[in-house]
Amino acid sequence: MTPPLPLTERVDAWLVLHRRRVLGVLLFAAVFVRLMVGMELAGGPLLHIHEKNPSSDNYFFAQWSQHLSEGDWLQRQPLHPMTAWMRRVAGQVMREHPTYPVQLGLAKDTAYAPQAMAVTLWDHWLGGPTYFQEPLYPYLLALTRVVFGADAAFVFAWQLALGVLGVFLAYRLGRVLFSETAGVAAAVLALLYAPLVVHEFTLLRDSLIVLFTLVLVTALVAALERGGWRWTAFGALAGLAVLVKVPFVIFVGLALAGAVASRRCRAPDVGRV
Repeated sequence: MTPPLPLTERVDAWLVLHRRRVLGVLLFAAVFVRLMVGMELAGGPLLHIHEKNPSSDNYFFAQWSQHLSEGDWLQRQPLHPMTAWMRRVAGQVMREHPTYPVQLGLAKDTAYAPQAMAVTLWDHWLGGPTYFQEPLYPYLLALTRVVFGADAAFVFAWQLALGVLGVFLAYRLGRVLFSETAGVAAAVLALLYAPLVVHEFTLLRDSLIVLFTLVLVTALVAALERGGWRWTAFGALAGLAVLVKVPFVIFVGLALAGAVASRRCRAPDVGRV
């Protein structure tokens, strides 16, 4: 009598047999969870932090996207956050060294307006019309504002859609790299990870960072397995990822170093005699 297969193999075989249905349930669950979270957050302040808290990154991303959408797409004018602590620092500098702005060439004399000069000082300290953070996310916000309007709900909508896509990519990576069961487990963990879902309802780039991480790993696996144009695709995606968050450079560098090392260590094919 043939011994029964181990439980893990039987589960894996069942999941393979019902792959489409299982994936459909996972994606439906991802959408359902986001709808439930959205309904709970609708009556609270989280969805409006970008309007009510000037010290938050949400607020600055909203201001940045508005500035871009009003026509300064190349950001020729300086734009940086101006929080309460930043004003205190600039105020202290002006009180202790009132001629400092004059020495920098930012004012003709010491009769400058302190409030306006605080902004000018920080613009100078932060490099003038340089980007304060990586620019891809605020540009996406600006494009959304131009196409659909200023309501942040439109941003939340595409962030939620990208979150569902992330659940699918987590499933696919787990299945390709390990097993069908691992793919389902990865998808379940992704769709139930509360901080990730909540961040999709804010003007923060966290959800975009998670998505690019999954996309880059997916592209890297495809490039390692099939090569060719997939390396070009991986390079293009890596460039976009760096425009979301500079530390992606570390991941890309390690990925390329690992790819080179694995190719050098690969045993040469031995032809048949």
